[in-house]
Amino acid sequence: MVEFTRRNPEPPELTAFREASPTAGPSEFSSIGFHSIKLLVKQKLNEDQFGLCAYCESALSPADGQIDHVKPKGGLHARPDLTFAYENYVHGCCHQPKHCGQKKGDKLLPIEPGPLSCNEKFVLCTNGDIGPKMDLSRQEKHLVCSVRDMLGLNYSSLRVEREKWVAVSLELLRFSAEEFESFIANKPYRFILRRLAS
Repeated sequence: MVEFTRRNPEPPELTAFREASPTAGPSEFSSIGFHSIKLLVKQKLNEDQFGLCAYCESALSPADGQIDHVKPKGGLHARPDLTFAYENYVHGCCHQPKHCGQKKGDKLLPIEPGPLSCNEKFVLCTNGDIGPKMDLSRQEKHLVCSVRDMLGLNYSSLRVEREKWVAVSLELLRFSAEEFESFIANKPYRFILRRLAS
């Protein structure tokens, strides 16, 4: 998952919408009136997330993907009060229903993208699989596996892509470790790839 902190303040248009529509709920999020604001929010989130999907770390342009509610606005764990809360948004890919926000739906993630420690319990294998670190407790491993499975992070196309990047990264670490960080600085999967060097 992308390790990020919000560098951008929320768009003033979102603030104005909330102030003008204090009773707006989940149904208004998909309304025509909110569409232009969603585009602005996606752009800001994309900048904060370095042009990557918050969940799988695939490259994502500001115009693509969707705004995902980390804490869902509907379902069993619904937080409708956070429907228009900028801090509850991430930019995620949505072209594939087998992973990321489309797969997560209205589930509640036990580990969320964001702070620098969100990947510390994950490990990246040479075949592109993501799993829990071996030294975790049974409960911690369960949490990691839950997040991985909720987001479909081991979906075949993601695994294949990560496997290619793992191979290149391991070769670089073997022969020129000091260049590894500058090499992955603007690459997809860079946050999980850093687990290879830790």
